[in-house]
Amino acid sequence: MSKSVFVLLVLLIAGVSSVNIRTLLWDDPNCAQFSADGTKCLCCSFRSVFDKYGRCQRVSDNCKEWDNSTGLCTCCYPGYGNPVKGVCGGPTVSTPPVVNDDHCAKYGYIDAK
Repeated sequence: MSKSVFVLLVLLIAGVSSVNIRTLLWDDPNCAQFSADGTKCLCCSFRSVFDKYGRCQRVSDNCKEWDNSTGLCTCCYPGYGNPVKGVCGGPTVSTPPVVNDDHCAKYGYIDAK
């Protein structure tokens, strides 16, 4: 008898539910569907892809579109630029406008600095 079958039998005898068995044998919070024995993820949840170990990894929240086989970003949400090596950067920071006319100075007020 294999070790995993033995562990499964012990858990069933102990009254552990099938949901808990899946969590104990295959703890993958981003998996949408497990195999019948709970030892393998069959399908990742939305915005998740399989890694090289068969676990589901979340895609970056900044990705608008991504490669389903790698999880790398192919298109970023507006304000995050274009992906560089599959990664979307942080929000683009706009530079403050250059003030040519200081309203306070014009009307005799002094800015607190």
